[in-house]
Amino acid sequence: MQHPHTQFPGIIAAMRLAVLMIAAVVGAAWSARSAEAEPRTLSPAINAVANLDAISVYATYVGDDNNDNSVRLEYKDVGSSTWLPGMAMHSIREEKRAAGFIFAKPGVTYSVRAVFTDPDGLSTTTPPSMTVSARTDVVPAGSGNNYYVSPQGSDANPGSAGSPFRTIAKAVSLVKAGDTVLVTAGTYREYVKLGQRSGTASNWITIQATGDGPAILDGADKSLIGVGRNRWALFGGSIYRVPLSYAPQSYLAIDEVRLYHYPSLAELQAGISGIVGGWAYESGFLYVRTPDGSTPDQHAVAVAKLSYGLELSGTSYVEVKGLTLKHYGGAAIRLTGKDSYIQIEQNTFQNNCFGIRKSDQGGGFYTVQDNTFTETGVFAWPWGSVKHTEHEAAGVALFAVDQGTVIRRNTITGYFDAIDVNYWPPALGYVKDVDITNNTLADCLDDGAELEGSNHTNVRFWNNAVRRCKSGVSLDPVLRGPIYVFRNTMFQIADEGFKVGTAKLSKEGLASVGAAYAYHNTVHAVGRGTNGDGVACTDAPSYASQTYRNNIWYVGRYVIDHANCTSNGVTFDYDLMGTTDGTRFVQWDKQTRYATLSDFQKIGQAKSARQGIAIFVDDSAGDLHLVPASPGIDSGVALPGFNDANSPWPAVGTGPDVGAFELIP
Repeated sequence: MQHPHTQFPGIIAAMRLAVLMIAAVVGAAWSARSAEAEPRTLSPAINAVANLDAISVYATYVGDDNNDNSVRLEYKDVGSSTWLPGMAMHSIREEKRAAGFIFAKPGVTYSVRAVFTDPDGLSTTTPPSMTVSARTDVVPAGSGNNYYVSPQGSDANPGSAGSPFRTIAKAVSLVKAGDTVLVTAGTYREYVKLGQRSGTASNWITIQATGDGPAILDGADKSLIGVGRNRWALFGGSIYRVPLSYAPQSYLAIDEVRLYHYPSLAELQAGISGIVGGWAYESGFLYVRTPDGSTPDQHAVAVAKLSYGLELSGTSYVEVKGLTLKHYGGAAIRLTGKDSYIQIEQNTFQNNCFGIRKSDQGGGFYTVQDNTFTETGVFAWPWGSVKHTEHEAAGVALFAVDQGTVIRRNTITGYFDAIDVNYWPPALGYVKDVDITNNTLADCLDDGAELEGSNHTNVRFWNNAVRRCKSGVSLDPVLRGPIYVFRNTMFQIADEGFKVGTAKLSKEGLASVGAAYAYHNTVHAVGRGTNGDGVACTDAPSYASQTYRNNIWYVGRYVIDHANCTSNGVTFDYDLMGTTDGTRFVQWDKQTRYATLSDFQKIGQAKSARQGIAIFVDDSAGDLHLVPASPGIDSGVALPGFNDANSPWPAVGTGPDVGAFELIP
């Protein structure tokens, strides 16, 4: 019997052709389907980044090409059976993810989950979940050597307690993971660089004061510090000079008050209105005009000979604790982005150009806590004479941090900006998962906190006290988001509590479209001679996607001033809105004025807000707690995570109070 293939060759060939044609059609159909939009939410996932007081949570997915899914954050203690609602997650649809966070307590493990809904369907109905704990700031005791340093020591010594080294640099040159450098009281005029020496997660490198008195790293030239040595010659007028073989590193102080640096002798001679005193270096001479015109021989003169005090570039798992750093012309502590897990705590920074400065891209998991930063002179100078000069510095300036940075419980006074956390240009990437909390930021010539310039995601500025600054917080611009600004007080602000806008990005084809959420802030912008606004758009042409809820605006000009801008998706509601200027209330997009709240409500804004002046316990002294008779009590809106029963600030009464503080009977 013949095989069927040989009996009917024509039929078989036809069948084969038909099968091939069907396969081609089916394949084309599947290819077309795969090229079509996927409306369902597929492959939901969750990840988290733990800081010390908060945990960032991200929900990711694929699909949902019609952008109609939603996701909510839920959390619980790992031993509990009850899931609690977290704060609303912010969707970043172009990246197919959503961002949120929860507050965290030390030693508690949390379960977090992302609950997706999508009218088009989900690939799974089981919410992605994970467990996570806040990271700790407890540095484990090192298991290595202790090296001692003393002004009475010698670098020829072994570095023991009885035979200490003379310089910190000598001790640092020997350290390895688990070692500790113990610095005894005294002054050390040196630049210390760790090089590539790093600790490990269980064996940090620590540099710390022993606590027997101030352990001071000083960048000033010792030969110019003494008083009464008759070294300065009168040059002319009230300017004195002394020969100097090197150019000072951008910093000079008289009696611990910084003097303005003029680029040339001629400019020092001409002076600038509003600036008393100054200095210049030219042709081998240092020229100085003291504030009172007297000879510098009658004063303590600190001239920065060194740019940096302590450089931690390229290191990891390093702790710096209890030191005093002063008179450095670049920065007292320098970071460069090739470093991570750096903890800087309980130090005193006095009269430096920058206190802590990080340059370059990358790096993360920096902890800056319980430090004091003091600058002098700058706060009294004209803003325009400082902007775009070397004096435009900050107590803490962290450029282009990747993630996991905490700046908390610091006091920063007298700088141009108190804190800068920014990233520029945008193509470099993101600033992510940053907490700036419980700081006191005072007497800054520009911003209390500058959170501007690039792709900030889950950056949180909360529970801070900003005092006597030009601007409380700058969000000029926000390109990505979300940024959260909540539970802060801003007292005697000169220009605006919130600075918003595009910061001239329109010339680069960019705009301030990133999300920012401002909840429960108290902005007090009166009493500085020049009264300020609540929110002011200072850089045209526009800004977008900002949400203001439960804030107190007690201002001397406009509650909202959009004279230079238009806005899109910017909303205000449940705020207490008050101005001491009877001719101003809100100046909306492109100078459209609304004299009263009822007028402003006609465009759909502030429907549940109140117009009135808050009554504080003692605003003359900066106590911005509300008294029981104040408007704004119980008048806020419920915000999960920010004022619910499980938040750090549970509402008391029939509703949450507006402003930074809840009145506790």
